[in-house]
Amino acid sequence: MKNLFLGIIVLLIISSFTSGLNNSKTSDDCSYDKDAMVVVMRFERKIKPEYVVFFKQSFDACKTEVIEKEPGCLDYSLF
Repeated sequence: MKNLFLGIIVLLIISSFTSGLNNSKTSDDCSYDKDAMVVVMRFERKIKPEYVVFFKQSFDACKTEVIEKEPGCLDYSLF
C-alpha cells in the first residue's frame, strides 16, 4: 500500500513537470516548406547469399521504373 501511494505521488510530480513542456508554442502553421523536404526511408533486408545477384538485378530494374514514374524522387539506392 505504501508503494502504491509513493508511485502515485511520483506520477503526479512527473506529470506536473511534463505538463509545462506541452504548453510551448503550438501552431498549425509550419515554418518550413513541405515541398522542399527530403525524406529518407531505410529498410533492412536479409538476403541469402545465393540470391544476392538476383536481388541486385531486381532492384536495378525497379530503380529505373521508380525514378521515371516518381517526379520528386531524387535517389533510389541500395547499400
